[in-house]
Amino acid sequence: PPPPGWGPGWAPPQAGPFRTPTVSTTLGAWLQALMWTSSALALLSTFGAFGAINALGDLEERRIGWDGRSTYDDWIIARDAAGAFVGLFWLAWIAGFVVLLVWLHKAHTATQQMWPGKRKWGSGWTVGGWFIPLANMVIPKLVINEIERIATAPRVGGRVDEGWRRCGTSALGWVWWLALTPGIFVWQIGATITDAPETTPSDLRIGYWVQGLALLAIAIGLAAGAVFFRRLTRRFRMDTPGNPWT
Repeated sequence: PPPPGWGPGWAPPQAGPFRTPTVSTTLGAWLQALMWTSSALALLSTFGAFGAINALGDLEERRIGWDGRSTYDDWIIARDAAGAFVGLFWLAWIAGFVVLLVWLHKAHTATQQMWPGKRKWGSGWTVGGWFIPLANMVIPKLVINEIERIATAPRVGGRVDEGWRRCGTSALGWVWWLALTPGIFVWQIGATITDAPETTPSDLRIGYWVQGLALLAIAIGLAAGAVFFRRLTRRFRMDTPGNPWT
């Protein structure tokens, strides 16, 4: 007798075609929007820091009388404005960072299906790598590089071969990383100087210069990052080989 389940017209199930895994374009759009927003706020914070420097110079030149009181008020307004812009920047960047972690996890999962073989960085590194002191200056970029190489490698039937290891990485990704990461570290140095309990006008000037230049680097890095992740998200939906950065 035929095995259970067999009968007239029965056929064994057939595996459907492999569907190339993708990263949600909605998720990618949120990441880009938050990076652009953070970049704009970092640029405004740069102007705020330089405005505080100018107000401090005016205050030093007019210390007494009516002008002295006026320039002191201007200094307070400029200082508070600089702090407000920085606060808004950090709110936007924290939101963007959370979305970035989600994007990296989804992208790692997608590339794991494109290349199910051995790779150096597991999915846990997409989050854990950011929270290891000092190592977080290097590990996250290595994880992103691996994701990028797999995502941009030529595919056959939605899969990539061992050749993905020889694929290059985008200059935009490096601009994002090398401007953003040191920029955040340097900004913290400047903030420590200006927030010290006892500071001289010279200390404040140095602190705001450091913050302003660091925030400018951060703004440039985040703008590059917005373009980089837009193109990389799009690459997940491209099955044909070619230059993904055009």
